[in-house]
Amino acid sequence: MTSFGYDFPVPNGAYRVTLKFAETYLTGPGQRLFDVTLNQQAKLTAFDIFKTAGGANIATDQTFDIDVTSGTLTIRFDPAGADYPKVDAIEIIAK
Repeated sequence: MTSFGYDFPVPNGAYRVTLKFAETYLTGPGQRLFDVTLNQQAKLTAFDIFKTAGGANIATDQTFDIDVTSGTLTIRFDPAGADYPKVDAIEIIAK
């Protein structure tokens, strides 16, 4: 299974990060599980899009506040035992 991530160069400060998901491929809970970290802080553990959204093809947003002190906002997605991680959109707003 493959991990992936993004490094966003941003000015130091406070941000609100919204990760947008929808399970558009798998057909049941527990088929895709993954972890999400923001700047090495665990934010989602064994996240299950299907279970959280309540079914397939239903959008769910997960929003987090994060302080950036290094000029970079790093978001990582790592497998947690079932299939590959995925994200459909990322929104970053300065607070």
